[in-house]
Amino acid sequence: MVKSTQKLWNKTRFEVRFYISSLEGDAQGHNSVIRSHWSIENSLHWVLDVTNGYDASRIPMRICGTEPGIVATFKC
Repeated sequence: MVKSTQKLWNKTRFEVRFYISSLEGDAQGHNSVIRSHWSIENSLHWVLDVTNGYDASRIPMRICGTEPGIVATFKC
């Protein structure tokens, strides 16, 4: 079980997440694995955002059921 608190301006959000794993170890070890996974995930998205200019894109989030990010990734 992982408890997290996010504070954004005047709102606070609490989450409890449950993970199932066959990995042996203690809570600290599991926490390190989870955090390193999300670190890689967030870094990848940052690189894609900067490379493809997703933040500056004026394309609506959904076009005909297709994610514009997927389309932008395959542009020539």
